[in-house]
Amino acid sequence: MFKKIIISATVLLGLVTGAKSQEFDYFYHRMIADSLAYLSLGNTPVIQQQDYELAIREEKIVREKLGWLSSFKMGVQFLQVSNDYDANVTKVGVLPTLGVSLQVDFERFFTTPSRIRSARHESQIIKLEKQRLIQVRENQITGMYFDYVMQIEKTQARYNTLQTVKDQAKLVEEQFRAGETDLDTYLNAVNAIDNATEAFYETKITAEKLLAALEIEIGLQIGEIK
Repeated sequence: MFKKIIISATVLLGLVTGAKSQEFDYFYHRMIADSLAYLSLGNTPVIQQQDYELAIREEKIVREKLGWLSSFKMGVQFLQVSNDYDANVTKVGVLPTLGVSLQVDFERFFTTPSRIRSARHESQIIKLEKQRLIQVRENQITGMYFDYVMQIEKTQARYNTLQTVKDQAKLVEEQFRAGETDLDTYLNAVNAIDNATEAFYETKITAEKLLAALEIEIGLQIGEIK
């Protein structure tokens, strides 16, 4: 069972654009992934369906345990009705004789334990299927989260590259203005900025798409987790 943890919206939402690079902390991100997987279970119809199916099977077990009572049928006769055809008179007597009858459905009586076991097996099958679906969901959400984290790391790396390219281009521009380098070198530096900027925004947009998909799966905006 997952433990719900407090998640910083800043950590999950913000694409790193200027912070210093930090060492990747797997266990920290694993806690976040586990918490998101836990939250997603409430937004998974197939798992919720298993809960309803399990409730039905549990109710069936209760009915089967009480089913032996329906194996017995008792009848009580309180009235005695007789017809005198010669006198054309119908006589009704109350409790002249008390008749009691008992019927036993032996088949149902002796098969009740078997039906209870069958109902319990059905319940156990539902529990196992629910557990399987939970594991599938855990793997799905965990995979999506780490894809997002990996994309964030790429975005950070490309942002750092962009900053380095800008710094280099600034030096080339100063050299060009001082006549220390030629035009081609200066134009190459400018083009390098354009290429690095494009690469950065490609990874940034991909990360945002991954985050949006993750939010849809868990049924909650990451920024709402506080």
